[in-house]
Amino acid sequence: MKGETMRGSVAGNWTRAWRAAMGLALVQAMALLGAGKAGAQGMMQLDVPAAKYTLGSFTYEAPKADGWRQVANIQDSLALVYAEQKDEGTIDTRFAVTMEAHDIPDNAIVEDAAALADQSRKQMAESHKNDLVGQSGVEAVPSIDNLYTYRLLVHSPVKGDPDVYEVYYVSLSPDKKQYLVMQCITKTQDYANEIYWTEFYGSLASLRYAPKGAAPADAAAGSAKDSPGTGKDAAGAEPAAHSGEAVPRGATAWLVAGL
Repeated sequence: MKGETMRGSVAGNWTRAWRAAMGLALVQAMALLGAGKAGAQGMMQLDVPAAKYTLGSFTYEAPKADGWRQVANIQDSLALVYAEQKDEGTIDTRFAVTMEAHDIPDNAIVEDAAALADQSRKQMAESHKNDLVGQSGVEAVPSIDNLYTYRLLVHSPVKGDPDVYEVYYVSLSPDKKQYLVMQCITKTQDYANEIYWTEFYGSLASLRYAPKGAAPADAAAGSAKDSPGTGKDAAGAEPAAHSGEAVPRGATAWLVAGL
Protein backbone atom coordinates (compact mmCIF):
# COMPACT_ATOMS: atom_id res chain seq x y z
CA MET A 1 0.00 0.00 0.00
CA LYS A 2 1.32 3.47 -0.85
CA GLY A 3 -0.47 5.04 2.09
CA GLU A 4 -2.20 3.97 5.23
CA THR A 5 -5.61 5.24 6.22
CA MET A 6 -6.09 7.08 9.49
CA ARG A 7 -7.68 3.98 10.96
CA GLY A 8 -4.56 1.97 10.23
CA SER A 9 -1.96 4.51 11.39
CA VAL A 10 -2.61 7.70 13.34
CA ALA A 11 -5.98 6.64 14.69
CA GLY A 12 -4.71 3.23 15.63
CA ASN A 13 -2.26 4.82 18.04
CA TRP A 14 -4.45 7.72 19.18
CA THR A 15 -5.66 6.45 22.52
CA ARG A 16 -2.44 4.74 23.53
CA ALA A 17 -0.05 7.56 22.64
CA TRP A 18 -2.19 10.44 23.84
CA ARG A 19 -3.30 8.82 27.08
CA ALA A 20 0.27 7.84 27.93
CA ALA A 21 1.70 11.26 27.18
CA MET A 22 -1.01 13.20 29.00
CA GLY A 23 -1.46 10.77 31.87
CA LEU A 24 0.73 12.58 34.38
CA ALA A 25 -0.76 16.00 33.64
CA LEU A 26 -4.29 14.63 33.92
CA VAL A 27 -3.55 12.94 37.22
CA GLN A 28 -2.08 16.16 38.59
CA ALA A 29 -5.02 18.25 37.40
CA MET A 30 -7.61 15.80 38.74
CA ALA A 31 -5.85 15.62 42.08
CA LEU A 32 -6.02 19.39 42.38
CA LEU A 33 -9.67 19.35 41.38
CA GLY A 34 -10.64 17.21 44.30
CA ALA A 35 -8.31 18.68 46.88
CA GLY A 36 -9.11 21.12 49.69
CA LYS A 37 -6.41 22.88 51.69
CA ALA A 38 -3.73 20.63 50.29
CA GLY A 39 -4.91 21.63 46.83
CA ALA A 40 -4.64 25.27 47.81
CA GLN A 41 -0.99 24.81 48.66
CA GLY A 42 -0.42 22.99 45.38
CA MET A 43 -2.14 25.71 43.39
CA MET A 44 -0.01 28.41 45.00
CA GLN A 45 3.09 26.61 43.73
CA LEU A 46 1.90 26.33 40.12
CA ASP A 47 3.08 28.76 37.44
CA VAL A 48 0.95 31.44 35.86
CA PRO A 49 0.47 30.50 32.16
CA ALA A 50 3.10 31.79 29.74
CA ALA A 51 2.20 34.41 27.16
CA LYS A 52 2.43 31.88 24.32
CA TYR A 53 3.02 28.14 23.96
CA THR A 54 4.48 26.14 21.10
CA LEU A 55 3.04 22.65 20.72
CA GLY A 56 4.62 20.95 17.75
CA SER A 57 4.20 23.55 15.00
CA PHE A 58 1.06 24.95 16.62
CA THR A 59 1.11 28.05 18.79
CA TYR A 60 -1.48 28.82 21.45
CA GLU A 61 -2.10 31.75 23.79
CA ALA A 62 -3.64 30.66 27.09
CA PRO A 63 -6.22 32.72 29.01
CA LYS A 64 -4.57 35.50 30.99
CA ALA A 65 -7.17 36.17 33.69
CA ASP A 66 -6.65 35.42 37.37
CA GLY A 67 -7.30 31.84 38.38
CA TRP A 68 -5.44 30.10 35.54
CA ARG A 69 -2.38 28.00 36.36
CA GLN A 70 -0.03 25.79 34.36
CA VAL A 71 0.12 22.20 35.63
CA ALA A 72 2.59 20.86 33.05
CA ASN A 73 4.32 21.86 29.81
CA ILE A 74 6.36 18.92 28.56
CA GLN A 75 7.63 18.79 24.97
CA ASP A 76 4.52 19.14 22.78
CA SER A 77 1.95 18.93 25.59
CA LEU A 78 0.30 21.42 27.93
CA ALA A 79 -2.01 21.13 30.94
CA LEU A 80 -3.83 24.08 32.51
CA VAL A 81 -6.32 24.43 35.35
CA TYR A 82 -8.66 27.18 36.48
CA ALA A 83 -9.30 27.58 40.21
CA GLU A 84 -11.04 29.97 42.59
CA GLN A 85 -10.16 30.71 46.20
CA LYS A 86 -13.30 30.07 48.25
CA ASP A 87 -11.75 31.11 51.57
CA GLU A 88 -8.32 31.33 53.14
CA GLY A 89 -6.41 28.12 52.54
CA THR A 90 -9.07 26.53 50.33
CA ILE A 91 -8.95 26.42 46.53
CA ASP A 92 -11.80 25.18 44.34
CA THR A 93 -10.38 23.85 41.06
CA ARG A 94 -13.19 24.23 38.52
CA PHE A 95 -11.75 23.32 35.14
CA ALA A 96 -8.81 21.52 33.53
CA VAL A 97 -7.62 21.28 29.95
CA THR A 98 -4.85 19.16 28.49
CA MET A 99 -3.60 19.43 24.92
CA GLU A 100 -0.95 17.78 22.80
CA ALA A 101 0.39 17.99 19.24
CA HIS A 102 1.27 14.91 17.19
CA ASP A 103 3.01 14.39 13.86
CA ILE A 104 1.12 12.57 11.12
CA PRO A 105 3.24 9.93 9.31
CA ASP A 106 4.06 10.73 5.69
CA ASN A 107 2.32 7.59 4.47
CA ALA A 108 -0.87 8.22 6.43
CA ILE A 109 -4.00 9.21 4.53
CA VAL A 110 -5.97 11.84 6.45
CA GLU A 111 -9.28 12.71 4.84
CA ASP A 112 -9.95 15.92 6.78
CA ALA A 113 -10.26 17.35 10.29
CA ALA A 114 -13.84 16.14 10.69
CA ALA A 115 -12.87 12.55 9.94
CA LEU A 116 -9.91 12.81 12.31
CA ALA A 117 -12.15 14.10 15.09
CA ASP A 118 -14.71 11.36 14.48
CA GLN A 119 -12.02 8.70 14.73
CA SER A 120 -10.88 10.29 17.99
CA ARG A 121 -14.47 10.20 19.27
CA LYS A 122 -14.79 6.51 18.53
CA GLN A 123 -11.47 5.72 20.17
CA MET A 124 -12.15 7.74 23.30
CA ALA A 125 -15.67 6.33 23.61
CA GLU A 126 -14.17 2.85 23.38
CA SER A 127 -11.67 3.69 26.10
CA HIS A 128 -14.63 4.69 28.31
CA LYS A 129 -16.81 1.73 27.32
CA ASN A 130 -17.27 0.58 30.90
CA ASP A 131 -18.39 3.96 32.20
CA LEU A 132 -19.78 5.75 29.13
CA VAL A 133 -23.22 7.30 29.65
CA GLY A 134 -23.62 9.26 26.43
CA GLN A 135 -21.83 10.99 23.57
CA SER A 136 -22.44 13.72 21.03
CA GLY A 137 -21.60 13.71 17.37
CA VAL A 138 -18.68 15.62 15.87
CA GLU A 139 -19.35 19.28 15.15
CA ALA A 140 -17.36 22.08 13.53
CA VAL A 141 -16.37 24.95 15.80
CA PRO A 142 -17.94 28.15 14.41
CA SER A 143 -15.53 30.66 12.85
CA ILE A 144 -12.45 28.44 13.31
CA ASP A 145 -11.18 26.43 10.35
CA ASN A 146 -10.11 22.81 10.80
CA LEU A 147 -11.26 22.63 14.43
CA TYR A 148 -13.91 20.10 15.49
CA THR A 149 -15.40 19.13 18.81
CA TYR A 150 -17.34 16.34 20.48
CA ARG A 151 -18.44 15.51 24.02
CA LEU A 152 -18.66 12.47 26.25
CA LEU A 153 -20.56 11.92 29.47
CA VAL A 154 -18.99 9.31 31.73
CA HIS A 155 -19.49 8.02 35.24
CA SER A 156 -17.21 9.59 37.82
CA PRO A 157 -14.35 7.39 39.00
CA VAL A 158 -15.39 8.36 42.54
CA LYS A 159 -18.42 6.35 43.60
CA GLY A 160 -21.35 8.57 44.48
CA ASP A 161 -20.06 11.63 42.63
CA PRO A 162 -22.04 13.11 39.69
CA ASP A 163 -21.33 11.91 36.17
CA VAL A 164 -18.44 13.66 34.45
CA TYR A 165 -18.49 15.63 31.21
CA GLU A 166 -15.53 15.64 28.83
CA VAL A 167 -15.24 17.94 25.83
CA TYR A 168 -12.64 17.25 23.14
CA TYR A 169 -11.25 19.49 20.40
CA VAL A 170 -9.27 18.24 17.39
CA SER A 171 -7.40 20.55 15.01
CA LEU A 172 -5.70 19.43 11.79
CA SER A 173 -2.91 21.50 10.25
CA PRO A 174 -3.60 22.85 6.73
CA ASP A 175 -0.76 20.70 5.32
CA LYS A 176 -2.02 17.60 7.19
CA LYS A 177 1.38 17.16 8.83
CA GLN A 178 0.25 17.53 12.43
CA TYR A 179 -2.86 17.47 14.58
CA LEU A 180 -3.63 18.99 17.98
CA VAL A 181 -6.01 17.34 20.42
CA MET A 182 -7.48 18.89 23.57
CA GLN A 183 -9.44 17.36 26.44
CA CYS A 184 -11.46 19.67 28.70
CA ILE A 185 -12.83 18.55 32.05
CA THR A 186 -15.00 20.12 34.77
CA LYS A 187 -17.55 19.26 37.42
CA THR A 188 -20.00 22.06 36.69
CA GLN A 189 -22.88 21.13 34.42
CA ASP A 190 -23.75 24.74 33.68
CA TYR A 191 -20.27 25.45 32.36
CA ALA A 192 -21.50 27.68 29.55
CA ASN A 193 -22.24 30.40 32.08
CA GLU A 194 -18.88 30.14 33.83
CA ILE A 195 -16.09 32.65 33.28
CA TYR A 196 -13.47 29.95 32.79
CA TRP A 197 -15.35 28.52 29.82
CA THR A 198 -15.75 31.91 28.19
CA GLU A 199 -12.05 32.61 28.63
CA PHE A 200 -10.90 29.20 27.41
CA TYR A 201 -13.22 29.16 24.42
CA GLY A 202 -12.10 32.64 23.43
CA SER A 203 -8.47 31.52 23.61
CA LEU A 204 -9.08 28.98 20.84
CA ALA A 205 -9.01 31.86 18.34
CA SER A 206 -5.30 32.26 19.09
CA LEU A 207 -4.40 28.89 17.54
CA ARG A 208 -1.88 29.23 14.73
CA TYR A 209 0.07 26.71 12.68
CA ALA A 210 3.62 27.73 11.75
CA PRO A 211 5.94 24.95 10.52
CA LYS A 212 9.61 25.83 10.42
CA GLY A 213 10.46 28.22 7.62
CA ALA A 214 6.86 29.25 7.01
CA ALA A 215 4.82 32.26 8.06
CA PRO A 216 2.20 31.55 10.74
CA ALA A 217 -1.10 30.33 9.31
CA ASP A 218 -4.37 30.61 11.15
CA ALA A 219 -5.64 27.38 12.54
CA ALA A 220 -8.39 29.75 13.55
CA ALA A 221 -10.00 31.92 10.91
CA GLY A 222 -11.78 34.75 12.66
CA SER A 223 -12.78 34.55 16.30
CA ALA A 224 -14.54 31.95 18.38
CA LYS A 225 -18.12 33.09 18.71
CA ASP A 226 -20.98 30.83 19.71
CA SER A 227 -19.59 28.07 21.84
CA PRO A 228 -20.49 24.47 21.02
CA GLY A 229 -22.38 22.88 23.87
CA THR A 230 -23.67 26.15 25.30
CA GLY A 231 -27.14 26.13 23.78
CA LYS A 232 -26.16 28.95 21.41
CA ASP A 233 -25.83 26.55 18.50
CA ALA A 234 -26.66 22.97 17.58
CA ALA A 235 -23.95 21.61 19.84
CA GLY A 236 -25.99 21.79 23.04
CA ALA A 237 -27.09 18.27 23.89
CA GLU A 238 -28.80 16.27 26.59
CA PRO A 239 -26.78 13.29 27.87
CA ALA A 240 -28.01 9.96 26.58
CA ALA A 241 -29.66 7.62 29.03
CA HIS A 242 -27.69 4.53 28.07
CA SER A 243 -24.02 3.86 27.43
CA GLY A 244 -23.01 4.49 23.83
CA GLU A 245 -26.36 6.01 22.86
CA ALA A 246 -26.08 9.09 20.67
CA VAL A 247 -26.91 12.35 22.40
CA PRO A 248 -29.88 14.24 20.91
CA ARG A 249 -29.30 17.81 19.75
CA GLY A 250 -30.47 20.87 21.64
CA ALA A 251 -31.28 20.89 25.36
CA THR A 252 -29.12 21.41 28.37
CA ALA A 253 -25.54 22.58 28.05
CA TRP A 254 -22.76 20.05 27.95
CA LEU A 255 -20.02 20.86 30.31
CA VAL A 256 -16.35 20.54 30.10
CA ALA A 257 -16.75 18.35 33.05
CA GLY A 258 -14.62 15.46 33.77
CA LEU A 259 -12.66 15.74 36.94
